[in-house]
Amino acid sequence: MVTVRPALTPMGRVTASLASLSLRLFPALMALGWLQAGGTDLRAAGAAELLVIFYLAMLAAEIVRTIIISSRGSRSRPSGGDVI
Repeated sequence: MVTVRPALTPMGRVTASLASLSLRLFPALMALGWLQAGGTDLRAAGAAELLVIFYLAMLAAEIVRTIIISSRGSRSRPSGGDVI
């Protein structure tokens, strides 16, 4: 994933986070918009609800993964020093 790549500067970390957010958010929003506009058969079958459930499950997995990776990284860094 994009957020796993280390960035040396705060600007690089923000850029990686925004790229990850847009890759995760925009396809789901476009699919929901398409289901609302023209996907009547899929909408009647409940595809929008399944898409929302799938998106929330992926978001929860990403949050857990980020917490695990950040806790591993904080153990390897010495305490004190740079405050970012």
